Order: sequence, then structure tokens, then C-alpha cells
Amino acid sequence: MTDEHISTSWDNQLSYLLSSALVNYEFERVGGVTFANEEFQAAVKNHVPEGHTFKALPVQFTHFDTEKIMHHIYSNKIGKEILMARGDQMKHALRVKIVPYPENVCAVWVMIAVRYRSLA
Repeated sequence: MTDEHISTSWDNQLSYLLSSALVNYEFERVGGVTFANEEFQAAVKNHVPEGHTFKALPVQFTHFDTEKIMHHIYSNKIGKEILMARGDQMKHALRVKIVPYPENVCAVWVMIAVRYRSLA
């Protein structure tokens, strides 16, 4: 990853909205059941201003190594697009959910997102 000395503007409300998606992804992974997916999509649609692009990447890990997590996200096409996005009124969002299981096993869910208006 390159350090371009660019500051990041965070959207706390969008980060909060990502919580329900991460809960849903874990429910789906464990039990094959999804809840409130339509509500999540509606909440994001209501929050993201008209004419803006929204991109998000949910990823599940079984470790806490932040360097490996960031490398994985940056190596992913959508993850790289989110991290390198350029636009007007750009805001990023991040949410992490850790689900503990027996015998020191954890599901670590990370969701990174961006919303912006295209410059083109």
C-alpha cells in the first residue's frame, strides 16, 4: 500500500448502519438464515445522498492480525476501489464485529465502505 498522505473523512452514521449487515452475514454463515437484509439496503439508500456511489466490502477472518486484514482488503478488487476511491463529498465507513466461539475461536467480521459523488 502506498502512503499518499491523504486524510480520511469518516461517516459515523454509515459505520453504525453496517452493524446490522455484519450480524446478518454471521447468521447466514452459521445458520443459513438472513434477517432484515431489505431493511439494511433501505437504510443505506436513505442515508447515502442521491447521485452518490456506495461501495462496501464485508470480509470474515479467524484472526486479529490487522496487517494481514488490511493486506487482504487491499488485495481485493473492491477493497482496493474503496480504499483508493476519489470523488466529491467522500466519506468512509468501517465496522468490525467479533463473534467468540468455544476453544478460542472467533469470527472477525470487517466491513469497509465508501460513499462519494463521482468527479466525472
